[in-house]
Amino acid sequence: MEKDRSSQKLAGWTYFFWVRGFLLFLSFIGLFSGLLAVDDPPDFYKTILTEAEYYYFQKRPEISREKLNKLQVEFPGFLEYGFFKLSAKLYEDSGNETEAILAYEKALYQKKEDSTLALKLYNLYAKDRRIRKAFDFLRIYLALEPGDRSQRFQSLILASRLGEKKYFEYAKKRISNFGEEENEKESLESLQKILDQKKYSQGVMESKSLVEKFPFNKNYYHYWRLFQYHISPDSDEMEDILISSASVFFSGEKIFIRTCSVL
Repeated sequence: MEKDRSSQKLAGWTYFFWVRGFLLFLSFIGLFSGLLAVDDPPDFYKTILTEAEYYYFQKRPEISREKLNKLQVEFPGFLEYGFFKLSAKLYEDSGNETEAILAYEKALYQKKEDSTLALKLYNLYAKDRRIRKAFDFLRIYLALEPGDRSQRFQSLILASRLGEKKYFEYAKKRISNFGEEENEKESLESLQKILDQKKYSQGVMESKSLVEKFPFNKNYYHYWRLFQYHISPDSDEMEDILISSASVFFSGEKIFIRTCSVL
């Protein structure tokens, strides 16, 4: 008798643990399914997002925002790349750059290979003079688009300003690896001719292009400053030229910039 009761008790505990394990397994499957669902929003979600995009391109931002708010309330667990990117555009268009930056970052987290978002974040942070964050997103962009000569030059400038000596040398090497030959005499003669003809806007573009190709040639910076001086000597563009020159030739004469940067 005692043996039978012991067997029944053991069977009961076995059944209890089996049921408990099965329920935990079902819970895990439910959780896993929920995680997968984030990458596969329901059709109604996609329909509303499409409507939001339609009204955005129809220049009806208030309706577009209403649609996004509806998604945020009804489908908080499904918000994905398309939602955050459109939300960021709406914030940016309305002048709310703080919220735009947060939304763009969430979109980039969802789609890490989108170089345009990384460049957008770089530009927004640079505009806000938060050069450390700008530098971080510029590096992300260049990892995706290594052949962008203009932005590679900007990474050289930011690396210098932030004291990132190792990256400064890396950017310097990458620029030299573009492999273009320099004919300094012809380039300087061409710039002088443009200056004599008073084509200052053209001169800014051409001298800047030469600086980006050959950032360690002081003569090109000289013409870049001259052309910009004739257009607007007291401008953000002139400040950028002075910062660029001081950042590349940091061991030479110091240049004092009228506006401080926020790290």
